[in-house]
Amino acid sequence: MPQADWLLLLLTPPGGQSGGRIRLWRTLRSLGAAALRDSTYLLPYSSNHEAALAEVADSLQAEGGEAQLLRICSRSASQESGFRTLFERDNDYQEWLHGFEQARREWIQLDPPTRLREYETWRHRLQELVSTDFFPAAAFDNTCATYLAAFRQDCPGHAAPNFETCELDRSPADSEPTPPEPAPAAAAQRPFDPADYQNRVWALPLCSDATILASAWLICRHIDSDAQLIWLADTDTPPSQAVRIGVPGAPFGGEYSAFADLCERFGLDKPLFARLDGLTAAIDSGDLSHPQAAGIVALLAGIRDVRPLTERSRAALQLFDWLADGA
Repeated sequence: MPQADWLLLLLTPPGGQSGGRIRLWRTLRSLGAAALRDSTYLLPYSSNHEAALAEVADSLQAEGGEAQLLRICSRSASQESGFRTLFERDNDYQEWLHGFEQARREWIQLDPPTRLREYETWRHRLQELVSTDFFPAAAFDNTCATYLAAFRQDCPGHAAPNFETCELDRSPADSEPTPPEPAPAAAAQRPFDPADYQNRVWALPLCSDATILASAWLICRHIDSDAQLIWLADTDTPPSQAVRIGVPGAPFGGEYSAFADLCERFGLDKPLFARLDGLTAAIDSGDLSHPQAAGIVALLAGIRDVRPLTERSRAALQLFDWLADGA
């Protein structure tokens, strides 16, 4: 196995800015970076990756942190193999296939336009996985083939999509450098159209996380005004037609990034949303330095115990309506 180039990013985030650290983590995740240890991230070399990580480093330094971006070369075949192992996506493809096949069993009962929307949601999620699969293997071929075969069967008359793989420049560091290509910190995606997400059932985890409750508010106030919210305990199975948020197999969110993911996917970029994202992310990470944080935490604890769950939804909307009015 030839030894090739890698990019190593060493970070020291500024203190007291949990919201900024979460946004940093989200950017690195979207690029597909692997964590070698705390604040040390690895990506296979490409000019696009170099430009994106340089932007991350510059942004962190502007906020008072420290960053070093190094271009290194694996020193042996075993080290090269070890680095590549960090980017294996077989388990991710298997998880995607399990969710896709489980959901597809219910789609046969849907009308064709709704079924096509479900396919588009799962295609988008698979493309995100493909875009960070830097060393495609059999799992990539099998997963894409499964999707395309099902799409052609269930959506006749519609052109099957293509999946764009990531191209890497794996030349050694002492070779003739190629001019860097401009690239954003995260791959640009066409925003989802809220018109395709009207009168839907939205499934969220039954927890009091600020980002999840803020996501409920964002959905109802800025995406789907007729949304039906349902709250899932850990053992609950969401309805097959539900749009899942921050739960296993969800096309939107995951861990504490659900609110920001929804903003990014639907092109919602008002300053208000950025402020609420930073506030809720900081609260969920335990940072109570914001003047409103302690009061919000107390209100969130109260919302957690609200029953019936329809009243829980109402309470979450009232809380974030109040925060939005005061922002």
